[in-house]
This record gives sequence, C-alpha cells and structure tokens, in this order.
Amino acid sequence: MNEPPDDARPAEAPQVVRGPITDSPWFWALLFSLVALIALQIMARKYSLRQTQIEQQYQGRQWAHLEPESALREKGDVIAFSSSDEVVIDLRPLRLVAIALIALSGAMLLLRWRSEPSAGR
Repeated sequence: MNEPPDDARPAEAPQVVRGPITDSPWFWALLFSLVALIALQIMARKYSLRQTQIEQQYQGRQWAHLEPESALREKGDVIAFSSSDEVVIDLRPLRLVAIALIALSGAMLLLRWRSEPSAGR
C-alpha cells in the first residue's frame, strides 16, 4: 500500500547489452587478414621456387636473343639470374597489405569494443 502509483516511479534506463564480437565487420576483416597472412607464409617457399624458375626462363630467353656481336657477349659478362632467395617479383607487397589490414581492423575493433557499454556498466 505504500507503493507510489506507476506514474510516480522513476523510469529505469534500458540496459544496453554489448553484442557478440562476431557481429562486427572489423572482426571479420581481422580474421580474414590473419588467415591471408598465414596462407602467404605457408605458400612463400613454393611460390619462391616457382617464381625463380619463371624468371630464369625469361632471363635465359633475353640472353639467348642477344646478338652474337653484342657487347655483353663479347666481354663474356654473365647476367645475374634470379635465385630462390632473390626474385624480382615476391610476396612482400601482399604481406605488407595483410599486415596493414590486420593493424587497421584490430585497432577499429578495439575502439568499437571499448566504446560500447557492457552488460555490467
């Protein structure tokens, strides 16, 4: 009987519950970037061997098409062919893009996660 009428009760603020982390697109960007970086690392050796073979074939053809009187052939200079450690085209740019995406999506996910109220707040 001592309860005030419904109109006199203070309105309770609705609780905002933080959704699961998988609802964030930044989570998925982070996950896919990590998987891409791991895949690049796994395939790096095989790619390097194949790329070396392709580059050596190209460099060999370039050498074969030099005219016999060419200055390089007369001097007996040797063209430095690609090796598996040093290829002209490598995976470094793709790795850098994956690392940049990991950093960006991780930072954005952390900012989003901190800005949303949790159930306990």
